[in-house]
Amino acid sequence: MKLKRVRIRNFRCFQAVTSIDMENFTVFIGRNDSGKSAVLDALAMFFNEYTPDSDDASLSGNKADMAVICEFGDLPRELVIDADYRINPTEEWLLNERGLLEIHRIFNGAIQKPKLTRTFLVARHPISDNLTDLLYLKNSELKTRARDLGVELEGVDQRINSSLRQAIWRSAGDFEVAQREIDIEKEDAKKIWTVLNKQLPVFALFHSDRKSTDQDDEAQDPLKTAINEALQTQEDALETLTGFVKEQVLGIARATVEKLREMDPGLAQELNPRFKKPEWAKVFGVSLTDDAQIPINKRGSGVRRLVLLNFFRAKAEKQLFAADASGIIYAIEEPETSQHPRNQKILLSALRELSEQPGCQVVITTHTPVLVRDLPLDTVRYVTVTADGMRSVQQGERIYHNIAQELGVIPDHDVRLFIGVEGVNDIDFLCNLSEILRAAGENFLDLRALESQGKIIFI
Repeated sequence: MKLKRVRIRNFRCFQAVTSIDMENFTVFIGRNDSGKSAVLDALAMFFNEYTPDSDDASLSGNKADMAVICEFGDLPRELVIDADYRINPTEEWLLNERGLLEIHRIFNGAIQKPKLTRTFLVARHPISDNLTDLLYLKNSELKTRARDLGVELEGVDQRINSSLRQAIWRSAGDFEVAQREIDIEKEDAKKIWTVLNKQLPVFALFHSDRKSTDQDDEAQDPLKTAINEALQTQEDALETLTGFVKEQVLGIARATVEKLREMDPGLAQELNPRFKKPEWAKVFGVSLTDDAQIPINKRGSGVRRLVLLNFFRAKAEKQLFAADASGIIYAIEEPETSQHPRNQKILLSALRELSEQPGCQVVITTHTPVLVRDLPLDTVRYVTVTADGMRSVQQGERIYHNIAQELGVIPDHDVRLFIGVEGVNDIDFLCNLSEILRAAGENFLDLRALESQGKIIFI
């Protein structure tokens, strides 16, 4: 399941409904405080990875109507409700006019502790009499409705609600359909939502201000966090072991004091057996060191951040497998932070390759125009503040011009050559040609390598 579009309303700087198309790889660029992080936090709130507070509601909007709306594509052909009950989302009229699964989550930000107040679907659904409420009827009610409408049920498995619904809809012939809300708290709609909710992608957010100082436990060694998480899964077993050891040791300690009392009652009176609970996290030690045995917390900030970023990826993938979800969305704020310019390009390339893996999407934020210039136009979203203080998310042909006007372009002094070509296929042609000539022993430039090093630019 892939995220295709997100809409935000009354959340932080996004008061008016703001609609954003999402790709497998999506980059948000803009000035500081333009709203890039707000988009990622809104998504985290939708996926229950972020708990909103009262300051998250838009100051000038309807605080009780803080909404995040996500539309998903690449849906499974069938949803398994139980062993004998499968449904097709299209046949059940669960998709919107774009053929996507549209989920609305509404939060009340007007209270001291904001909370989720409502979740519903919006879909092109039958609105004709006797056809609009079928998802909310029990099996007996569906049978009664079918009989009242004179529906032929020969060959229909009447134990299965979906089969009854399909028979009723088919018998109605042409009927009116329109976008409407689907309540997910009633009967089969609730069962279907339970299955759909489990199919949603895992959302993993890596903040730009994530701690990476020498004093931070995760930066000292990210595997310490892994140890703590592993220990949490064994809390009951560790409590049982601790209780057993405590009972055995205190028993011997009390017996020792009693024996001592026979020889020196005064000394025995001063002694009181005490058991110190073990700190299990300190029992286990795993570290990431290089060949020179230099620990991570003694490496540079760029190396520490790279390790943390990939530790974050490993944890997210573990969460994906544990949840048995249909995919994963990696949301990373400013991945270029603390990285050498060449490493920035390598990291960006690695993230793009990651987004091409089945079930993976990558969303990043940046305010570095030099990174964006290497990306396909359809992946870039420019977040800006309009004259009236509202937020706008732009995409399309003119955004590079707007980005250059707003953010400027940092000169790259490594560039030695610009090569003008007619189209993108010419770039591959020239790079392949250079490889063929070099393989034949000719003294020719390695165009592909020089481009990756930033020494040549194709226009």
